[in-house]
Amino acid sequence: MSEQPCQTSDRAETQGGFTRSVDRALSLLEALAAHGSPSSLSSLARATNLSKATVHRILNTLVARGFAERAGDGYTLGNQMLRPRPEAIRAAALQRKLMPFLLALYERTHCAVSVGVLHRGYVFYSDRLHHQWHHDSFRQPVPAHCSAVGKLFLSYERDAVAGLAERELKRFTAMTITRVGDLSCELTVVRRKSVAYSHGEYLRDEAEVAVPIFGPDRRIVAGVSVAGPLDSMNLDAVRMEASQSAQKASYYLSQPTALGLSQRCGSQYDGATLEACGQLGGGIPSQRASSGRSCDACEG
Repeated sequence: MSEQPCQTSDRAETQGGFTRSVDRALSLLEALAAHGSPSSLSSLARATNLSKATVHRILNTLVARGFAERAGDGYTLGNQMLRPRPEAIRAAALQRKLMPFLLALYERTHCAVSVGVLHRGYVFYSDRLHHQWHHDSFRQPVPAHCSAVGKLFLSYERDAVAGLAERELKRFTAMTITRVGDLSCELTVVRRKSVAYSHGEYLRDEAEVAVPIFGPDRRIVAGVSVAGPLDSMNLDAVRMEASQSAQKASYYLSQPTALGLSQRCGSQYDGATLEACGQLGGGIPSQRASSGRSCDACEG
């Protein structure tokens, strides 16, 4: 009986050591995800406040399990971390379903356009529609507090602020909001105006505008994201264009015919629905209004 306290202490030490190891591994994965290019051992050690020896030891394990991989003299995320997640698949499915609206928005703004969904504090984006401008360092998922789409979702969640108070708001740039009180005030404005912004809060030279897409029950199902260069993006003009596209997309999703784009995408548009959506303003480019014919986005 006298040995039990020692046994309990040993078990507690083992559990504590395991927790520290897991925490260090997760910190390394976060550092790898935050870097847009292969990360050196030294940079990872600085980012995680760990010794090079510790970083090297943990990386060897992550590489062996496929969660990290060597890339020249550095390291990147491995295939196990890059496999599509259900949230990313959901964002991609919404993108396919709403492609005409997104293409119209891209054609009017020439910025990077995508849709995003929120899951456990992180935003998962569909592939960005882009041509002239796209940030090569963009990586996802993106923490909600520094994403315009994330702020949209948080503004519609009753207990969002309470949940944020329990976690650290990580700083990515000098513009990242890291105080819960400041973020709470911004979320109030976001909810009232139905638009959210990120002013270089995740990537220092990228601006993002996001507006909500609602489902049939009037709950937010996704956010339309428009991203561009922070120093030249016309936020007001983009907001107006994005709001029109989101309004049309929300109307379309409220229709019983909202099944998809075309047979290649999994379904087809209904001509009457397209006409009704077009009457909301601006029309819908890249479309074939007659039922059973695919939109231009699906041809090729």
